[in-house]
Amino acid sequence: MTSPDMQHLRAPDPTRPNRVDVMSAGRTLAIMVLALGLAAVFNAGRQAERASQQPLGASRDRALAIWEPIDAVASPLGLEAPRSVLEVVRYGHTVTNGSTGGETGGTFDVAAGGGTGQEDGATATTTPGGDGSTNSTVAGDPGVTTPAETTTTVTVETAPPTSAAPRVPTAAEPLRVSLIGDSTMIETGKALQRSLADTGIAESILDARASSGFSRPDFYDWPAHLREVIPERNPEVVVAMFGGNDAQGFVVDGSVYEFGSAEWVTEYGNRVRGAMEYLAADGRTVLWISQPTMRSESFESKIATINQIYREQADLVPGVTYLDSRPLLSPNGYTAYGPGADGSERQLRANDGIHLTDSGGQVISANVLAILTERGFLPPIP
Repeated sequence: MTSPDMQHLRAPDPTRPNRVDVMSAGRTLAIMVLALGLAAVFNAGRQAERASQQPLGASRDRALAIWEPIDAVASPLGLEAPRSVLEVVRYGHTVTNGSTGGETGGTFDVAAGGGTGQEDGATATTTPGGDGSTNSTVAGDPGVTTPAETTTTVTVETAPPTSAAPRVPTAAEPLRVSLIGDSTMIETGKALQRSLADTGIAESILDARASSGFSRPDFYDWPAHLREVIPERNPEVVVAMFGGNDAQGFVVDGSVYEFGSAEWVTEYGNRVRGAMEYLAADGRTVLWISQPTMRSESFESKIATINQIYREQADLVPGVTYLDSRPLLSPNGYTAYGPGADGSERQLRANDGIHLTDSGGQVISANVLAILTERGFLPPIP
């Protein structure tokens, strides 16, 4: 016989109307534990990937010690397939950061650059549109908004390279532009794609991968990726925006180089220069955009170090122009709002104080377009 206050927990048995069954608390707990365990197994690869993004240290080591063994069992058995199916349903493709390499990744075989060594998971690509334009797809953010107006002032930190005038692009043979970088490049890249497509004589590929950079090729190896895609795409212009994830230490030949140390600055500078030299080879024009001013003072001091390295290395590589985004977005220190590309007050920075909004991306895009026009790559903007 059961107590009356337990009746609400019981479901009637239609074959035995005078009896109800009660699920024990232990059975309920066991089902919950089983469900959580299955979820962990199905998502082990993603968790291991996120753990690998963390800065070097004990916390990262502990996370990897938990998730890598689970992933090592789950992946060969195909237990992550349900998650992949859900990602295809949601995004149209699986979401991957393309982690490659290891401590020996991240090098370029160039005369004066390279170096050996070592953070969100979006990937942006483009496909040709029916009207000759390009359509961008960003994992988790496929939206496309209206084209930007271009009325802002160009801020260029290095003199244009001395070279022959660029060819005149046409609709049949459009200007080929590659847009590369981390998640801070996504909004700028999408705005640039729209503006370039509007010219009718330019095509672009947006290749923006969040949580990536040059500090940690063990997570994502940009040099290896660029060696693969640049010869195939053969761009005439490359626009790059990196650094948002690079304020962290890395390992070189078993030694940890702490962020900001002399060894770190030298090694990171070599990596950046190697990338610049590789991209600028064969007469390409490279526009290297700085990181914007950050809201957090401590993070801002780190980003200032990274931007200074970009500026110095760009000065050393013919064909590379350093574009300082700070006077464009926050000339008097960090601010979330300011003049947009059309001159009206806009929110230029995302709520995290790091990334850009679409309006912020349009401001930088307008300046890039102005530089390309000034250099003769594109006709004057009406």
